[in-house]
Amino acid sequence: MYAEAVAATAAAFAFASTHPVLPLYVVSTGHPRTLIATMNMTHNVTQVLARPFFGHLADRYDPRVFVAAGLAAYGLSTVLCYIPHTLTFVGSRILLGLGMGLLWPPLLASVAAKSKGREGLFFGSFNSVFQSAMVFGPPLGGLAYSKLGGEAFILLGAPALASIPLALVVKKGERPGGRPSGYLPELPDLPLLVASLPAAATAALQPTIEFFVPLLLKSMGAGPGTIGLVLAARNAVAVFSQAPCGHLADRLNPRAVAALGSALAGITLALCPYAGNPILVAALLCAGALGYGLSQPASMKMAATSGEGTAGRMGWWGSVMATGRIAGSAAGYAVALSLPAVFEITGAFAVAAAVIVGVGGICGKRRGRRS
Repeated sequence: MYAEAVAATAAAFAFASTHPVLPLYVVSTGHPRTLIATMNMTHNVTQVLARPFFGHLADRYDPRVFVAAGLAAYGLSTVLCYIPHTLTFVGSRILLGLGMGLLWPPLLASVAAKSKGREGLFFGSFNSVFQSAMVFGPPLGGLAYSKLGGEAFILLGAPALASIPLALVVKKGERPGGRPSGYLPELPDLPLLVASLPAAATAALQPTIEFFVPLLLKSMGAGPGTIGLVLAARNAVAVFSQAPCGHLADRLNPRAVAALGSALAGITLALCPYAGNPILVAALLCAGALGYGLSQPASMKMAATSGEGTAGRMGWWGSVMATGRIAGSAAGYAVALSLPAVFEITGAFAVAAAVIVGVGGICGKRRGRRS
């Protein structure tokens, strides 16, 4: 699993390191701020379509080809940002979305194939490693941009390109039924959709955390430094809690773990506007981050073990998750009503997902007893 984790970290770094600087570069080169929103939506829509398609093909053909192409797409999508033109900016996000579709389904299938029944622990550990790039990537990207300007994008994309040889160690996901037929993926079945719901729910919370928590904290008198520390603490808990939480999903019912995590993440986020001060907001966000740590590896374990064709199933899992993020971004328009409304709507989505997953598990057990 080590090679998969390194490859995933390199790809995540190519993406995360541009978070604080790409919007600045787009605006500084004379482009409108609306282009930033277009770029964000472009890569999300592209990955929603690309993940199930390439996941299906990775079950059919050699997954190492898809991992290598995905790493190349990640690296080139960052390098392409160096050219300050509307077409290259939008094209880079299309390439990024394709890279997500090419890379993650076969990479996650390889992790599942090597887990030997400990999918929760393996996925949790894998996530803790590669998502650490979301912690150290942005400050390194900001530092590189401050020293090199636009040329920094060439440097930031280099690790993903250098990691392409790691594709050779990827293992094909398990498919007892043999190679799938056809070139288009089958629609996801109900168990896969239910397994993916906690991931979609916690992904829907991310836009609120990234864009509206800073506004909330500022309204409470917090400065930029305090806001940065609060978000850094939340991200650290979300990233590094996943290995032990994944182990918990192996020992207990993963459906119950995922439902608990989704509910915890949603309830704590909805309460943030009523906390009254930044310290309580930080505590609620860290508790919600633990919910994220509980739900992610448990959801991945459920998806990977819910049927045949692991890469294809993980492709749909990622597509549903990305759809959740798009829904969470759309919920941001509720800020026209009030800032608390954004937190309440996205939090309610996560709680509803927890109820669906929990009720689905109870109904499934009853059907099993009757049969």
